[in-house]
Amino acid sequence: MLKVNGIYKKYGNNEVVSDLSFEIGEGEIFALLGDNGAGKSTTLKMIAGIIKPDKGTIMLDLIDSVRDNKKYLKNIGYAPQDIALYGNLTGYDNLTYFASLAGVPKNDLKKRMEEAIDAVSLDEKILAKRVKDCSGGMQRKINLAVAIINKPRLLVMDESFVGMDEGTREKLISSLKKYSGEGMSVLYVGHYLEEAGLFCERALVIKAGKETMSGNIKELLDKVSGGKNGQAGKGI
Repeated sequence: MLKVNGIYKKYGNNEVVSDLSFEIGEGEIFALLGDNGAGKSTTLKMIAGIIKPDKGTIMLDLIDSVRDNKKYLKNIGYAPQDIALYGNLTGYDNLTYFASLAGVPKNDLKKRMEEAIDAVSLDEKILAKRVKDCSGGMQRKINLAVAIINKPRLLVMDESFVGMDEGTREKLISSLKKYSGEGMSVLYVGHYLEEAGLFCERALVIKAGKETMSGNIKELLDKVSGGKNGQAGKGI
């Protein structure tokens, strides 16, 4: 489904990502983990088709992220760590606008919107507000709903659980598992193996842009059992 082969990214003299390779299967929920500054967000931006790797290739269902960028992007849903919404528009307006950009058919829009809103436990009163008048947590929910609304082949989530209450997190995890069962793949980025283990089976842990370990999360947790609370970057 997704094949990342030897990607490399450098800014000036700073080697941010170095020779990363991994695959995500259809319907798989996969975790990319590491401490701050490990290169996770840069890796996600390359996979989301926002920036190009200096070396290596990223293929989604045999679609090249660089050569066929427009076609590639139509199959990606990206929820960045920073809020990527129009503050002066309501939540509804943002969902409608980004759904149109993603090519969601008008006759399918209502259903898709209802599903996305339900997936992240959004309230209609919140969606009627301008985004800039919503709390940070509500903005993050809308941000994620925008990424889900076109039912992408691959959903890319950059620390999307930050600021979410336990009930909302549990609802989102349930929704992700549902989407997974329908064939959507998910790439989740975070810090903790234990948290990722709640809904992911496999993980790749990176440090300074390089792989430190990868595989089944339960097995990785055993390897870092001396770490603090299962944090990916500790004890490695």
